[in-house]
Amino acid sequence: MMKKYIGTKQIEAEPMTRGDAWGKHLLREKPSTENFDDEGYHVRYEDGYESWSPKDTFEKAYKIADTFLDRLHIEMRDLYEKMDKLSPFIESGKIDEVVADKYQNYLLRLQHRIMSRYINVLECRIGRLDGSPEAPLHQMSFGDAIEILKQGGAIRRKGWNGKGLMVFKQVPAHIESDVIPKMQSLP
Repeated sequence: MMKKYIGTKQIEAEPMTRGDAWGKHLLREKPSTENFDDEGYHVRYEDGYESWSPKDTFEKAYKIADTFLDRLHIEMRDLYEKMDKLSPFIESGKIDEVVADKYQNYLLRLQHRIMSRYINVLECRIGRLDGSPEAPLHQMSFGDAIEILKQGGAIRRKGWNGKGLMVFKQVPAHIESDVIPKMQSLP
């Protein structure tokens, strides 16, 4: 019986028409004249093998990962896809029908909460890298806040008695308001 597999590989690619791919000897059969202008990609695999792929097929299988920011976007999109399946499963109550083992049920709910917080961290990182240096990290737990403090960061919470109150693990010698990351909306 055949099993399902998921593969990942890193490739290099550039846009190229089917006709240009024929001219570079990337196709086995000469395309008909009406297919010469079909959009696609010239693909080079890690082992040096080169081929041509139609645009739709290529774009379903590959996402641009040229920069660190590209890779963060891919990671976030993948996580959102998983959450789009998991959230309705949990919120509908179907989890209690399907996952009878209480411990597995608790763990799946915990996984959902952690994935939500992970999305929040990725959104903040991407926002700051995309040019919004004040992108706040919302909905941190107190445990998350403690971890930020342990690493020497500062936290701020809406609703504390007094405007702009912050907590530091250690007060920096010279505090500048623009270097303290705003981490707001702690529960």
